Amino acid sequence: MAMYAKTRMLLPIAACLAISGCSLFDHGFEVTGTVRFTPVEGGCWLIRAEDGRAFEPTNLATAFRKDSLRVRATVEARNDLESICQMGQIVDILRIERQ
Repeated sequence: MAMYAKTRMLLPIAACLAISGCSLFDHGFEVTGTVRFTPVEGGCWLIRAEDGRAFEPTNLATAFRKDSLRVRATVEARNDLESICQMGQIVDILRIERQ
């Protein structure tokens, strides 16, 4: 009987992980790179990572909107959004600092 209760408690978590791809431990990933402004479609802000990947932040603070600024950020992918700029992967910034 106790095993059945434990299984019943874990079933919603397993379903979440299997069906929607959510993760209870996903806290984003680190990006080190340079903030870039591209005058496409009225202007787009990017973080160009050292490895060449590009990220379009949804919430880049005004204080960090400086072309050529070196930053380190923790970001989380936003696969549910699309961008007019289409210059890189769309991300939410969880934490950012100047390099």
